[in-house]
Amino acid sequence: MPKPALQTDDAFHPAPSGWDKSALRKFRDGQDDARKSQDAAQLSRVFNLAAKSTSVKEALDWAAANDIDIVVDRTSRNVGGYYMNGTGVVALSAPAFWSDSRLAGVVVHEIRHAWQDKQKLISTAEYRLDHYIIKNALIEADATAHQRLAEQEVRLSDNAALIERLASRGNDTAAMQQRHEAEAQKITDREAYLLAQFRGWYASGLPYVYGRAATQRFARQHGMSEVKPPDWNLEMPMITVPTATGIDFLHRRSLRKLGAGYNGGNYFKSADLKQVKAEQLTPARARVFFNSAASDDRKLVKEVVKREAAERKATGMRRLVNPWAA
Repeated sequence: MPKPALQTDDAFHPAPSGWDKSALRKFRDGQDDARKSQDAAQLSRVFNLAAKSTSVKEALDWAAANDIDIVVDRTSRNVGGYYMNGTGVVALSAPAFWSDSRLAGVVVHEIRHAWQDKQKLISTAEYRLDHYIIKNALIEADATAHQRLAEQEVRLSDNAALIERLASRGNDTAAMQQRHEAEAQKITDREAYLLAQFRGWYASGLPYVYGRAATQRFARQHGMSEVKPPDWNLEMPMITVPTATGIDFLHRRSLRKLGAGYNGGNYFKSADLKQVKAEQLTPARARVFFNSAASDDRKLVKEVVKREAAERKATGMRRLVNPWAA
């Protein structure tokens, strides 16, 4: 889950990497030694996962080279983790630590958002709801694709270790080994697996979750104070700075940049991009796709779009909407 760019009450003092670390310093200054020690122990699990997953290792290597900090958020709810744009900070919530495979997936997902931020692919503000939804879908589908690959790699590593232990005790593991090899075959071609997971995101329930949150936040920005956006109860409060940059979903070069790997390669090919654009990347498609699950959301989308149009007509210009503003 990407989060907005951050500006704190302190003066902006960017790190050499360009990230704004002021909120991170304030967050850590408020922790006692016991908290820091406990968090460090939890985070050691993250770094140990590199031995189980190539995806985790690549993500952590990139994070280390680009001054990305990883912290533990003890109050957040309904999220496994989040990334705060502009800060280079990845936060992991308690549910992320339920299992090694989940932890690997959350870490890789959020570091991927940091990578997207570094590549200027994330937008925290837009002039139109549908454009924001389309761009958010792209970056979430990409991050989730990398997440699924990491999860699969860790599961395979754990399963291989289990088979080895059972075999050493004289158990018949032939059937388990056969299933393991079938699962391993799925990720032999990592780029093909990533593309399949990217496209699969659009067929899951996640688009509705993200689309609904975006719609609620846009509604608030257009004066609908009765609409309540989700509250994740994050431990690191923030003030956002709207940025109108982000991936250009109308151009293949920008889209193809999204599919780049940390160490070369790209899971997007020209034919794949053409099909994805035809299937998903139009404003009308975004409105229908993200808001068809509940009638109240369809009504809300119509009202937001109506207010956007009325504002353009009344002022003769578009207003930049920052859905992450308080």
